[in-house]
Amino acid sequence: MHSNDNNYKYHKNDLPGKDIIYIYYINCSNNESMPVDEIDLEIIRSLVDDARVSLKELAERTGLAVSSVRNRIAKLVSRGTIERFTVLINPDKFEYVTAFILLNVDAKNIINVIEFFAKRDFVLEVYEVLGRYNVMCKLRVKDLKVLKSFIDEVQNLKGITDIEIYISVRRHKESVWKP
Repeated sequence: MHSNDNNYKYHKNDLPGKDIIYIYYINCSNNESMPVDEIDLEIIRSLVDDARVSLKELAERTGLAVSSVRNRIAKLVSRGTIERFTVLINPDKFEYVTAFILLNVDAKNIINVIEFFAKRDFVLEVYEVLGRYNVMCKLRVKDLKVLKSFIDEVQNLKGITDIEIYISVRRHKESVWKP
């Protein structure tokens, strides 16, 4: 087993004639290792680029049979590597407000605050972070009135010691991450 950093471990298959490098991502929340090989990565990258790509096209790209590609996708889904298939919507086509909220939350209340944010449909992302703040959220709301109402709720949450809000005026890049 070869290790490159704390989250990824690399393992080269030692079987004769086999030159496969397995990449394990260690999920920090539950410490489970998930093997992902180069073929899985090609499937994942192709699906991120276009989730409508056919199994036949994926089979051609990977050199596998269609049934093997289907099985690999099913395994990636069952292991949680692929969380869901969805549509990427261009937010510029809607008159919504994108905002970022940075919070300092005391240690006793951080989980409750994170859960409060995670339960809201308009909250797109919630992170526990290092730096001046320890929680960061991205949200997209219908208008400033909705944002103001939500901020009023947030300010009444127990354990918040500091809050900073940024409202986006123009989006320059927003994409889906792919390994």
